[in-house]
Order: sequence, then structure tokens, then C-alpha cells
Amino acid sequence: MIRRYNYRVALGEATFELLPTGDGTGYAILRMEASETTTLSIRGGDAKFYTDNSGAGESSTWTITSGAIRSIFVKCTSRSLLVFPKQGVITKWGISTSLNGWSSEINAPLISSVGFPLRNLTHLHLSGQCEFSGSLPSGLTYLYLLGTNINWTYSGSLPSGLTSLTLNGSNINWTYSGSLPSGLTYLYLLGTNINWTYSGSLPSGLTSLTLNGTNINWTYSGSLPSGLTSLVLNGSNINWTAFDASGSGNITTYYRLLDFVTTAFSVTNFISLLQSMVSRVGGLPTTCIISDYDNNPTPDEIKNATPNQSGTDAEKAKHWVEQLRSVKGVTSLILNNTNIS
Repeated sequence: MIRRYNYRVALGEATFELLPTGDGTGYAILRMEASETTTLSIRGGDAKFYTDNSGAGESSTWTITSGAIRSIFVKCTSRSLLVFPKQGVITKWGISTSLNGWSSEINAPLISSVGFPLRNLTHLHLSGQCEFSGSLPSGLTYLYLLGTNINWTYSGSLPSGLTSLTLNGSNINWTYSGSLPSGLTYLYLLGTNINWTYSGSLPSGLTSLTLNGTNINWTYSGSLPSGLTSLVLNGSNINWTAFDASGSGNITTYYRLLDFVTTAFSVTNFISLLQSMVSRVGGLPTTCIISDYDNNPTPDEIKNATPNQSGTDAEKAKHWVEQLRSVKGVTSLILNNTNIS
């Protein structure tokens, strides 16, 4: 059983627990930015800071000079405490690029806390081994939690000022019923323990949208955000029934409507969706994937039909498939795992 250190914030001090994993010989990388220069320390146990991952520059303290993101290596083979003398001056734990705030090699330390003591963060980007629970800092604008090594449990709303949100991991246990922060431009939810329930529109400024999980319960019958450049819907409890893919954003990466309705849709719905894709102002990728179709007529029947806007259902659908190719450059339209282009 892993013990978690219950943090205290007294006179601005905050403490995390460092715990070894495996044989404890691996290094973690800690990256942070502070609004004023501050010195962190390690107490108890044998954890140390290092200037590289070969053991150079060993120290029990680390000074974060203000003004930019700073990094240090950490190793421990026994339980230790990481102490922040002024938790309020830490503004970024990782940043919104490839520089995440806590990344771990094999056998590297796990960082843990009950609650989340760094309350003035604007950026939080973690992918290494960590355990924490409770609400996140209210001023966050960027949140990126990635991987099975992230263990976070919380029931409640997310910080209202978020513009970028990524929760991706089977051990991220987030439960909430309600709307998401209105200023989001990037949304990526993936994981079986992400329990989000909401009926209504998504933030209008979204440019990237991924909802992927069996416990994402989103229901909506209106249009998606117009400026999307990436779209993935895949979840048995997602029910988007507008069949309207019009919009102005150039979708250049993913267009994947996989498990996106709770009841298989008809050829009439499919034709409406195709028409909206053809009329979309923004572009589409060369490959688009659509599932959840009721197979009447079958994808093979549509594929082999002669295009005819006034013909049978298969012929009508084939007409719009060909329009999608000629107008939008979609050369592979995958319907229920069959390429009907």
C-alpha cells in the first residue's frame, strides 16, 4: 500500500511525498517555473536532486530562478519529502509544449500528495508516475495529464479558465455532470474512468475535439463547433444526432465518427451528413471514417451503386460520396469498416 503525504500549507509551505519504484535507480525530470526565485529542499530519506541522469551535481536543494521554465533530475530509493517553502510562487509545472512537468524513467520516483498543494499554477503537464486527489488550482489555463502512471481522483468541475484540456489515462478518475469551461479551444478526453455527463453544446471556440470513452455521456442534437480542425467521437454513451458537419475550420488530421450515436443511424441520416460535409466551408482530410450505420442499404451496395441523386437510397448515397470526392478531395470514405469511395 502506498502511503500518501497529506500536504499542509502553512506560511506558504507545501510538501509532496517522493516514493521509490522498482529498484529506485531511475531518474525523474522535474520542470517548473516560478514568479520569484525560490529554493526547494528534500527532507528525510535519501532522495536527491541531480543536474543530469548520470548522478552529477547531487544536492538536497534546488533553486528555481524566476523568469523561465527550469529543470532538474530527481532520484530516490526511500521515502522522502519534497518541500516548497513558498508554494504560491510556482506558476507552471510543465508548459504547453513537449516539456512536461514530471516525466519518469523506469525505476524512477513516484510523486504523491493528498490534495493538490500548488494553488497558483496556470499550467500543469504531467506524464510520469504520480498520485494525487481533489480539486486542481482554480487559475489553470492549460491541463495535460497523460498515461497510465497518472493516478488522479476527483469529483467536480474543472477550473473555469481552462483553454486546453487533456485527460488521457485509465487511472484518471474524474466524475462530473455539467458543462465544460466555455473558453476551451482544445478538448481531449480518453479513458474508461472519465465519467462526464452533459446534454448540450460544446464550447463554441473548440478547434480540436476528441471524446473517447465508455463513460462519457454526452447528448446533443445541434451542430458541432464551426472551427474544428480535428474531430473524434467514440463512446457507447455518446449520442450526437445532428448529422451536421458544416463549418469553417479546415479538418486536417482526424475526422472519425466512430461510436457517436446510441442507436444506429439510417441512410437518410447518412445522406444528410454527407451533404453537410460537401457544403462545409473548411476542408476535410482525404480519409474520413464513419461508423454506427444501420447497414440498410449495406456499405457494399452503396459502394457498387451508380451515382444518381434521384435514384434509390444506395444511388443517392453514392452520388454524395462522389461529390465528397470531387468537391472536398475525400478519396477514402470508410463506412462501417468498408471503403465506399
